Order: sequence, then structure tokens, then C-alpha cells
Amino acid sequence: MQKRKRAQARRRRASDRYAENPTPRRRKAVLDAIGMITSLCSSHVRADRLIMAAIFEPAEIWWPAFLENWVSCDAGSWRWHIILLGKFRRLRDAGQHGTDYLDADGREFSDSLPELIEVWRGADRRTLRNFSWTTDPATAEFFAVHCRGHPFPNPAIGHAFIRKADIFTAINGRGEKEIMLDPRRLRKLTIEDVSHIKFGEPRLARPKHHEAA
Repeated sequence: MQKRKRAQARRRRASDRYAENPTPRRRKAVLDAIGMITSLCSSHVRADRLIMAAIFEPAEIWWPAFLENWVSCDAGSWRWHIILLGKFRRLRDAGQHGTDYLDADGREFSDSLPELIEVWRGADRRTLRNFSWTTDPATAEFFAVHCRGHPFPNPAIGHAFIRKADIFTAINGRGEKEIMLDPRRLRKLTIEDVSHIKFGEPRLARPKHHEAA
């Protein structure tokens, strides 16, 4: 607890100093302080710590902090989805895209994407319209039916298309081929119920997709 409080105080001081005089050295100090905060917690609360530490930071701090930590967050996307989508949209509208801050592997993945991207999302049916999707249907199925040990009441897989110009960024951490996008801009969204699939079973014959309401 004391380490976390010290890390939070360090982050506040670093952020205030950067706001006064945004030098590269002070920017690094803010990012290091955020990294200290997120290193002191489990993956199930890391999204909470990350967002509370970085949500009000400018793009040049927010995006590197988010991209560095998001792949090791195992919960929180739906709990924070309204706040995060608001942040992503404001940055997008200001021309401050996450793709500008990708590392070499992330840039390679992003550059390989076609102009019209086919995406899937595995989740509980009520949380399908969120920002985290994937270009890999097997990854979506894994999240729908396994959810890292916590089964969903109504597991489903969303399938849609989105223009590359409309995504916030792309992340390939842990090989999940993740597309961060605005669900308002999805095209031809369909939803498939997968409650009949159990984790570890082979892929079963699926009913035909039906149009989302």
C-alpha cells in the first residue's frame, strides 16, 4: 500500500512538472512513474491503475503508457469503455492516433492491415459493442468461451468490417491481433451465439450469423 501511494505521488509530481515544461526528459519521468504504478498490481486491476494514472495525460504520454500496459490487462475494458471511447475519439478527432506511437512490431502489424479490415470480438452478448476487437476469429472464440477462466452468461462472437482509417490503433501483443476501434463505425455487424461451445472442444458447426439488432 505504501509503495503504491509513493508511486502515485511520484506520478503526480512528474505530471505537474511536465505540464509546466514539457521536455523529453520530463515526459520520460511521467511514463516511468506510470509504469511503476502498473507494475505494483495484478493484471486484473492493471487497467484500473493505468486509466486512473494516465487518462488526463496528453497523447504523447497517454498512447505510450496505454500501448505498453494494455496487453497485460486482463479485465476492465467494459467497466471503463465509456471513458476510454471518449478519450480515443477526442484524440482521433485531434489527429493524434495511437498508430503514431507503435513500436516496430506494432507498426509491422498495422502496416499489414488492408483498407477494409474484417474483425471479430468474443465477449458476453451485452458487451459486444466495445472497442477491443481482433482480426483472428480463433482469438475471438477463445475470449468468448473461456474469458481467462470466467465464463460469460451469454457468450457470443461479433463479426464486422471497419475501414482502416477509422481504427484508433492496432496491437499485436501476445499474438492477439487486437484492433482498437470505434464500435459506431463498424459495418455489417452480425452476432453469433456460442453458448453451445465449451473451452477445449474442437470448433463445432455453427448456426448462420443473424443480423444484430
